[in-house]
Amino acid sequence: TKPYNTLTGYLASTTGNISGIYDMSGGAWEYVMGVMLSTTGIPCSGRDATNNSGFNGPYCNTSGTLSDGVSDFPSDTRYYDTYAYT
Repeated sequence: TKPYNTLTGYLASTTGNISGIYDMSGGAWEYVMGVMLSTTGIPCSGRDATNNSGFNGPYCNTSGTLSDGVSDFPSDTRYYDTYAYT
């Protein structure tokens, strides 16, 4: 309930600034991006051709690669967290 243009408002933002995203807990569903890395450190597209993120990349636990996805993974990794697949 504090104004967004105060220190309290900045800290309520997910990015810590006035133009950040607010209210990450008020909706019915919240989405964040977490990415599994292959054993070689490359972002995995997903499990297989049926279960994947839609981003181009190798599958984590099967052979193959998604190459006709919506796009490559974002180049700036500050937009998602990465996790080892092992």
